[in-house]
Amino acid sequence: IPSAGQWKGKESETFLTQTGAHVSMDRWLEFLGYIITDGCVTSSTGSRIQITQNPGAKANVIENCLKELPWQHTESHSNGARVFSVHHQQLKGEIASLIGTPEGVYGKQKHLPDFIWGLSPKHLLHLLNAVILGDGTRYDTLPNTTALVFRTTSPALADDVQRLAILCGYMTKHSQVITKSGYNPGISVFYVHISAGHPQLLERKRITKISYNGIVYCATVPNGTLLTRFQGRTCISGNSTVVAQNPMIR
Repeated sequence: IPSAGQWKGKESETFLTQTGAHVSMDRWLEFLGYIITDGCVTSSTGSRIQITQNPGAKANVIENCLKELPWQHTESHSNGARVFSVHHQQLKGEIASLIGTPEGVYGKQKHLPDFIWGLSPKHLLHLLNAVILGDGTRYDTLPNTTALVFRTTSPALADDVQRLAILCGYMTKHSQVITKSGYNPGISVFYVHISAGHPQLLERKRITKISYNGIVYCATVPNGTLLTRFQGRTCISGNSTVVAQNPMIR
């Protein structure tokens, strides 16, 4: 059973923002990824879009991205961290509507923007890499193999990141943990585990018969390809068209 596939999508070199600026699609997605994970777009920042990251390689990557955008940014420091700020009220409102609510981007309300879902993996990988850089971890478990783990308190964002990773060709697993200690116990934290996709074996010993008396439904989509999730794991399957058309096939 395939757990990942190859999504094609459309390519678009630029994104037209509400400010009238044409921005590189890849840099725009990267920028949004950093804001979603390390940014602050709330009333407390006035007209500023802020991204905070500790000094080091990650902060340098964010800085390089900002340098390629058409809006000027400033840098300050807070508790040893680097704080990048973009002052633009109209841009702030647009970003808030894309990844949060018009009132701002708050933790549990965060989500990925709707416009991305038709894009090709070439573009989507820039967004995935950005959110992993901010709130993810990379594990080099085996030679030439990298496992990624993304964490968030937003259930909608966790669902979106799992969907994003699938469109980029990865195998994923979604899970939830209730914190029992630390500074904020009792909080739900959602994890998305991401790794190279490969077929999953459906072993006979894991198939059981159950007693059932009722209607059996078969979901149908235009291209016949179904992506389903059960207990946090996903798989790709197809409609039972051949069986339905020829009941002699078993």
